[in-house]
Amino acid sequence: AAVVVAVAHASCVPSQCQFTLTPTSGSAKAFDLSSMCTGSDYTITYKDFTYKANICGNAAADCLPSSFTDPTTQGVAIQYFGSTPSCSNPSCTNPSTGTATCCTAECHVLGTGAPKWALIDPTNPSGGVTATFAPVPVDVDNDPFWCPAESSGSMEPRSITYNVFCATKNALTAVEAPKMDNYCTVHMNFTSPTVC
Repeated sequence: AAVVVAVAHASCVPSQCQFTLTPTSGSAKAFDLSSMCTGSDYTITYKDFTYKANICGNAAADCLPSSFTDPTTQGVAIQYFGSTPSCSNPSCTNPSTGTATCCTAECHVLGTGAPKWALIDPTNPSGGVTATFAPVPVDVDNDPFWCPAESSGSMEPRSITYNVFCATKNALTAVEAPKMDNYCTVHMNFTSPTVC
């Protein structure tokens, strides 16, 4: 079972969640999902992973693993695994301030940048929306946790997709357990009245 809590202050960018989409037949529909960015990360624990995610902007959490340097420390979603090291002497560096800070558990950023929105069902504007983000390449020289190879032979990048489905019965946003194609490709499903 997934456990969902909202903690830390996320970086909300409301304009990233205000958009218009047009179904294959019919009129354009305006969407405003900015209320889903509450100022807190969505924290989802599932199996051996903990995810911190934001809908409209970067998650507040950073990815600062102690065993390797991840070149991408911030993004819309972060996947943590393993235990968080003790922090009697902070040995990681805060990317925003450059000061010493506590390291996180092993982690990877799953997506960066503004969302690219589309209708889940191109014929139904009330059927929900999907957001994709810029994937994060794997640093093969530094990262000990590799992704599966693509058909081209290069390593698959890490990525996150958000699906937001209509839910009229509950005014609050709900998050389901993430679904993984593999360790590096993650889908998060949300339900919200903002897409109805």
